[in-house]
Amino acid sequence: LRELMGVDVLPSLEHSGGSYFETLPCGYIGLHEDASRLPLGTLDPQEDNRVARANVLLYLNGLSDNSTGNLEFWSIDPSTGLPGKPKAVVAPRRNRLVIFDTLDGVHGMPWPLRGV
Repeated sequence: LRELMGVDVLPSLEHSGGSYFETLPCGYIGLHEDASRLPLGTLDPQEDNRVARANVLLYLNGLSDNSTGNLEFWSIDPSTGLPGKPKAVVAPRRNRLVIFDTLDGVHGMPWPLRGV
C-alpha cells in the first residue's frame, strides 16, 4: 500500500469504519466522502498518518447484469462544491479488489441495485 498510495498505511483498531457490507436488491450507497476526525492541531490530513486513508473493497461475488451495482467515483464541480459527473465506474466482479485513497474521493453506488 505504501507504493500504491505514497504514504505509510497501517492497520488501526482506532477507526471503526471497517466492516463487512452487503447490498441487497433495491439497495444503494449514496455519493459521499469518507470523513475522519483530525486530532486537534492537525491542519493537513495529507500529513497526518493517523487519518483513515485507504478503502479496500473485495467483491465476494459478481452480478450477471453489467448495468447494476457499479461503484462510481465522481468529480467535484469547483463552482458549487457538489458532485459533478462520474470520472470512473467499477463493475462488481467476483474476487475484484478495489483500493482507493479516502481523501478527496466522492464515491458510492448511487443507483439502486436491481434483482440479483
